[in-house]
Amino acid sequence: MKELETITYRALQKSFSQVMAETLIELDEAIALGRDKKRYYLKDKRTLKFESVFGQVELERNYYQDRESGKYVYLLDQYLAFDGAKGMSPVVQDLAMELAVTGVSYRQAGKAMEKLLGIHASLDGKTPHEVYQAQLDNMTFLENTAILDTIFLKREHRKVKADSTITLNRQLYEVPPRFIGQSIDVRFDEKGIFVFEDDQKIAEAVPVSMKDNAHVKRVRSPFTITEEMEGNDDV
Repeated sequence: MKELETITYRALQKSFSQVMAETLIELDEAIALGRDKKRYYLKDKRTLKFESVFGQVELERNYYQDRESGKYVYLLDQYLAFDGAKGMSPVVQDLAMELAVTGVSYRQAGKAMEKLLGIHASLDGKTPHEVYQAQLDNMTFLENTAILDTIFLKREHRKVKADSTITLNRQLYEVPPRFIGQSIDVRFDEKGIFVFEDDQKIAEAVPVSMKDNAHVKRVRSPFTITEEMEGNDDV
């Protein structure tokens, strides 16, 4: 039973580590789409490898040049307030902190973490508490926090009808008339539905009451007028 439990646990660790890597990749791409492109130049991708409670996680993440400061940064790391160079996830760091409270030695801490998580704790001869404290000064944070408001929005494209409306999730929404006939970038969450242009939020879609919509007079779409003129030419 003990062997079966261990095998199952390790298999789940491997599966979960893959899911975590995929989640981080999706988040990294969302950050790339929502970033200030004039400021952050995407240079290439670099490997991120760290030990987590799921085992080792490895992925390729975007590497940027900050044109304002001239420095090279990982926006994913900044958003997560995580120093990927340290090779340990925050939960593993917390575990090291817990072990430090008990006052265990480096060797004992390494053995405990390896037994529990199936990883080798490379602490370079330091105590878990020393490793944890050494990372506090190296944490960096995302400077442009405005992009966080849109990173996790769901995205769809909708063509605007002649009455300046779109349909999303079986609900009718009104958008600015200038988009009539165009396919627009719609992003949404439980708080609202927004129209984006060039990755910038420019308007909010307004829910339309079917009853009220039937009595609202709207400016005729130029597309409708054109279609009528073409129909007359055929007569």
